Amino acid sequence: MDPKPRRRFPHGLGFLIALTLFGGGVGAAYASPPGRSLAADRVRAAVELLLAKARTAGERIPELLPEGGEAAAPPSPSPAPPSPAPAVEAPDSPLRTVVRVVDGDTLELDGKEKVRLTGINTPESVDPRRAVQWYGKEAAKRAREMVEGRRVRLEFDVERKDRYGRTLAYVHREDGLFVNLALVEEGYAFAYRYPPNVRHAERFREAERGAREGARGLWSDAAKAAEIAPKRR
Repeated sequence: MDPKPRRRFPHGLGFLIALTLFGGGVGAAYASPPGRSLAADRVRAAVELLLAKARTAGERIPELLPEGGEAAAPPSPSPAPPSPAPAVEAPDSPLRTVVRVVDGDTLELDGKEKVRLTGINTPESVDPRRAVQWYGKEAAKRAREMVEGRRVRLEFDVERKDRYGRTLAYVHREDGLFVNLALVEEGYAFAYRYPPNVRHAERFREAERGAREGARGLWSDAAKAAEIAPKRR
């Protein structure tokens, strides 16, 4: 069995205690008043000398140390929990009315302005050059449920127009619903990087990951979703 660890004292105090207990004890044998034990005098003298030495040298009287001889470090404070991601504030722009939903990611506003929801892409449902894609009609239907006949605000990124002359925007419903994000979260749209309009790109990618892992919407058939996924992602 390993011997128990010894107490450690500040430099020089161990010698003084030994000297006090041995040498001081001899003197105490002749100087102790009757009735007081020699052992008590020795202990008292050792403690007084130890305290005096500690005060003079500015040293602290050591605590009992754990095995290994080193004092345990104080526990580190627990790290603060991460702050929740801030909500996207609706832009302070004029309210517009959605007159018609063309397809899942294209709207027509009052004044006949066509708006392409930037940062996302829904399956095709009205392109005359292509067949209706997997989940295209469902995406268009869900977009109509969300915004047709309702008032919205537009949030713009770096570029405001695409090559077809459509307005590129993030669309926020009057009640605060972020339409682009909601379509991705529910599995009706893909996250689609459209540089330089990438302000919410990471948020859309996280939403798509959640929809894919939850097999929501078009992700209910992963093979079909992979076939129609946009290339620029």
